[in-house]
Amino acid sequence: MWNDRDLEEQFIPDHLLNHHINIKPRENGVDHRHAIHEDHLESNRLMGHGDIIDPMLAHMGDQETMMLGTSLVQDNVHNHEDIKLPTRREKQSILKKYAKKLGLNDRGCYIIIALAVFILLLLIVIVSMLVSWPGSSLRYTGPLELCKTPACLDAASRMVELRNESFSPCSDMYLYSCGGWEASRSIPSGRSSISTLEEMEWSANREKSRIVSMFSHKPSQFDSIEWKVQHFYESCKSLDYIESDKEKPLMKIVNNLGGWDVLRNFNFYNWDSHRVLRELHSEYMVDAFFKVDVGPDYKVPGQNIIRILPAGLGLPDRTFYHRFPNDSAVQAYQTFMKDAAQLFGSPSPEAHKFAVDIFNFEKRIAEITPGIAYLNDPIKVNNKMTLKELRTMSINIPWVEVLKACFPSAKITESTEIIVASPQYAADIAVIMSTTDRASLNNYLIWQLVHKYMPFLSSGYSEVVNLYRKERIGAQKPLERWEFCYDVTNQFFGHLLDSLFYENQDLTAEREVVVHRIFSRIRDSVGHSVSLSREYDYFTRQTAIDKLHAMSVQVGTPDILRDRKFLKIMYKDFLVQKTDFFQNIQYGMHYLRRRQEHSLLSPGPETRWLPNLLERTVTYSPAANKVVVPEYLLAKPLFNPRYPSNVNFGGLGTMIAEAVIDGVAGSGSVFTAKGRILDGTYSGNFTLSRTEEPNTPLLRAANCLVSRWTDMRLDTPDQLEKCAVSSAINMAGLDAAYTAMSEALTAEGGKLLPSLETLDPQVLFFLQYSQTLCSLSSLQQRDLDRTLSQQLLSREKLKGVLSQSENFKHFFFCSESQQEECTPVL
Repeated sequence: MWNDRDLEEQFIPDHLLNHHINIKPRENGVDHRHAIHEDHLESNRLMGHGDIIDPMLAHMGDQETMMLGTSLVQDNVHNHEDIKLPTRREKQSILKKYAKKLGLNDRGCYIIIALAVFILLLLIVIVSMLVSWPGSSLRYTGPLELCKTPACLDAASRMVELRNESFSPCSDMYLYSCGGWEASRSIPSGRSSISTLEEMEWSANREKSRIVSMFSHKPSQFDSIEWKVQHFYESCKSLDYIESDKEKPLMKIVNNLGGWDVLRNFNFYNWDSHRVLRELHSEYMVDAFFKVDVGPDYKVPGQNIIRILPAGLGLPDRTFYHRFPNDSAVQAYQTFMKDAAQLFGSPSPEAHKFAVDIFNFEKRIAEITPGIAYLNDPIKVNNKMTLKELRTMSINIPWVEVLKACFPSAKITESTEIIVASPQYAADIAVIMSTTDRASLNNYLIWQLVHKYMPFLSSGYSEVVNLYRKERIGAQKPLERWEFCYDVTNQFFGHLLDSLFYENQDLTAEREVVVHRIFSRIRDSVGHSVSLSREYDYFTRQTAIDKLHAMSVQVGTPDILRDRKFLKIMYKDFLVQKTDFFQNIQYGMHYLRRRQEHSLLSPGPETRWLPNLLERTVTYSPAANKVVVPEYLLAKPLFNPRYPSNVNFGGLGTMIAEAVIDGVAGSGSVFTAKGRILDGTYSGNFTLSRTEEPNTPLLRAANCLVSRWTDMRLDTPDQLEKCAVSSAINMAGLDAAYTAMSEALTAEGGKLLPSLETLDPQVLFFLQYSQTLCSLSSLQQRDLDRTLSQQLLSREKLKGVLSQSENFKHFFFCSESQQEECTPVL
């Protein structure tokens, strides 16, 4: 190592310099070596330290330095330049040079180095976070505020809980929005499905049953409406009484009707099929061969009329009878009939023959039964005729006697006008009845009675029903007794239960204001679309706009059902016994017939839409030109009057929008604002005498959706075709609700939800809409839904509808699809 002396001014030994260049050390008192050194320093100052001498020279030995110096001198001689090696100060490291300038010692240098490294690492972390930090993805440019109210916190917590962010909303919106819901739910053992709406319904039913059970009565309240509903409900839970009766109540009715051939207590010659048919319809409301009810007269607005509809099948739909013999539903039904016959006392061989014969007989009925598409067409099923005309085409059916028994106060005659949904079916069913032997007729008619009333018998019989229910819908266990009893009670006391439920709800006045505001914005949105749509001609557009102007909404339980006097009149004919459940069921059937007769004779305005309150979704009543929202849907998570408007529009708003669309573009498009059907039979007015076809404004979009979704392999082509119109309504309803929501945001400003601050209000709209469709079903229930419903299943529906929504893709930053989208429905 060099010492301090070595670090002093360096020079080349005289003998080396003199050997290579002819310079004398001193001549005439002048030191030539010093001159070279000064010239070299000046050159260093101009060229810089690094251009002449590498810092590593400071660590070389003396010999290497002298050799290198010799080489440098030689190079400089060749370039005719004077060279002088750098001083020690110029050989110091840059770090020490700046350390001296800053007045730092060695320890200070190390601290500075550590701080520099730390700051560098911190800078790297900050830059990385800035790169990876989600930038503001909000595309909404209007005013925004963070909502921290209890309602907003509730909505946010639910949305966060139910979604699963590990899935991309662009590739699978269902799993993104419902993945957390599915992970935390399972199908209840007593049911075959669970969904967001079913959870809401179950919660409401539980509360209603609690209210009924908690009634306390004074002696003066005997036979009050509360007394009736409570004792009807409690009689269903009186299992001891039910078990003691076993099958006796039902067998009493069977014997009164002339016996049952499969039990060998049937008198072939004395049995009167007309009397049995009449009593089954009038006393027990058994829909053997056909169904009798009362509905609006669409040709005479403000009036109700008797309707005859196809019915009488044991399986849920006629298509089940066309399946292979080894189909699980077919085998389950035949096993059920056999087990039931044996349980009532039939020998096994005869019970087996009975099951096969009844299935084949019902298959004959299924072959003449119109399909769902026909029965949902209001023009095709609105066939008005007199009883005399009906008797002429189906002479073997005692129509007058049956209807007189059903409505004794209505003064039925052969000139009475009725609606026959399918005249061809009425004629064909009369032929089947006339060509069937009496024993087979007896077995069919009594089986229809037994099938309907078996669930109300003792456990031995209800177990057979539950076993069949398990095979048919996939429910692993029977319903809990309270659920079963509530469902039965709701069939007869539905309006009263809704009224009692309403009295226990909060924010009832506020919710009505909010729902009316939602409906008004949606109605305006649909009206604007109709006015610009090419799917309407002048007359149909004017009819639709007139309907929208006059259209109203019923928000849950109406004032009339909150009027105690009205409720007393409604249920005054309902008799109830304390413990006799089976007898109460018979009283209930009799009461329903009396209510139908009352609506026929006294057709108040409420009779046109009250039945819609008992539906499971928002519906449109063409007779009243009214959108009806059931009571149980006016609750979270679907709706809360204090939710942000975009959340309410994504939930209840889309359902209201679909009902409005159905009224002006779907099956309701063939009705005027006053409820008159445009079937071409009216004379004297050109506008009213026109013939319209239902769903006409939707057909182009429906056909387009079938084509696009077939390419996507969303479902089978047949299923997509069957659900085409409802799919177009779903898509148009979502668009209308979105447009109305956008208007609300403009007027009210947008609100962000806690923990979801990076999501636009529009994103929350689509997320709420998607989460209302969360569902799980057994395989049997899925099969049943696909067969009976004209709606796609939830997952397929969501995927299909959102694939056609530009707004969804925009706010979720989805890439452009290669598939061409259908033009807007309206």
